[in-house]
Amino acid sequence: HMRDSIRLVSQGLAYSLKCFVVNAVTTISEEMVDAYGYDGGADFLRDPTASGRASIVSPGGAVLIEADDDTEQLVILDIDPEAVVIPKMFHDVAGHYDRPELYRELFEVT
Repeated sequence: HMRDSIRLVSQGLAYSLKCFVVNAVTTISEEMVDAYGYDGGADFLRDPTASGRASIVSPGGAVLIEADDDTEQLVILDIDPEAVVIPKMFHDVAGHYDRPELYRELFEVT
């Protein structure tokens, strides 16, 4: 199912980059199906397993909150932007684990 794939990719992206991932999606109305549903696309657009749901994923890859169903709704969550700092120190993908400038102030003896 597309929904499972979207969730898995979002979790992988959040974990790999140590960032929050916000998935913002829309509901699909019959007007949208009429506008975009040509050449067999209508069946795909009406398939509930072919779309994602709004969600927020943590830097560790956990789904923190997700829409309850496919109806129109807001997904709101307070997040702490500093939650990315410690995970990035342990898993620094940009520097292949070798970025002394990130740790210098933490371990510098004065």
